[in-house]
Amino acid sequence: KTTNNVAEYTGILNSLNQAKKIFHGKVKLHSDSQLAIRQLNREYQIKASHLSKIADKIFALVKNFESVEFIHVPRTNKYIQICDTLCNETLDAKGY
Repeated sequence: KTTNNVAEYTGILNSLNQAKKIFHGKVKLHSDSQLAIRQLNREYQIKASHLSKIADKIFALVKNFESVEFIHVPRTNKYIQICDTLCNETLDAKGY
């Protein structure tokens, strides 16, 4: 069992890992997790040590790109809603 914040951070980490395999230019990473985006933009402190460990991995990956911009997108954004639907369908299919 995990938290939403761990899931958001892990999703960001996995996205950058996949992008690194094919691209090293400018990256714009969008997420509806305001907390994760603000923490990764260093606007908020990361107080939870388990999130800090994942953030350290993210910051290390950022060095592989020309630049990485972390952008907050509202949950009402149609593309975020599509991603959420696909994710939930996948999790349901796997029995989570």
